[in-house]
Amino acid sequence: MSLQAIRQFFESRVAEAVAPLQLYVDNQVFTEADSTREYALMRIDFGVVSEPVLGDSVETIQGSLVVELFTPKGEGPGRSQVLSTQVLRALNSITRVPHREAATVRGSVSQVFGPNFYALDGRPHHLSKLSCGFRATYTGSGPQLPPTEG
Repeated sequence: MSLQAIRQFFESRVAEAVAPLQLYVDNQVFTEADSTREYALMRIDFGVVSEPVLGDSVETIQGSLVVELFTPKGEGPGRSQVLSTQVLRALNSITRVPHREAATVRGSVSQVFGPNFYALDGRPHHLSKLSCGFRATYTGSGPQLPPTEG
């Protein structure tokens, strides 16, 4: 279950950074695209998931994450910039201070790109987008398989 632990490691920090906004992540139902309510979307894509490491219970995984912030259009860039800065600080803090969660995940991010700002045609939102690569090490024991009979 290392992928879920790694996903939670990064998602929890972004969720804290954008609170009290609703953070939607991969494969969650999102039905309010036409609402003027602020919200955030986060996607994590896993890249290298089989990097060779020593030992049976350590995995090193690389990937990328994208955070999109949707704020009401027509109110200027201030709110988008505030939220973008909060997310940027949360991501940078992961790298500055090595974080470990439940003695199973250690993560870091590479350069953060953005925020890039977009006025969405036909939508009531202004979009701010940040993205970066990440690297995580999982040191848990993983799922236990039932013993085989024989």
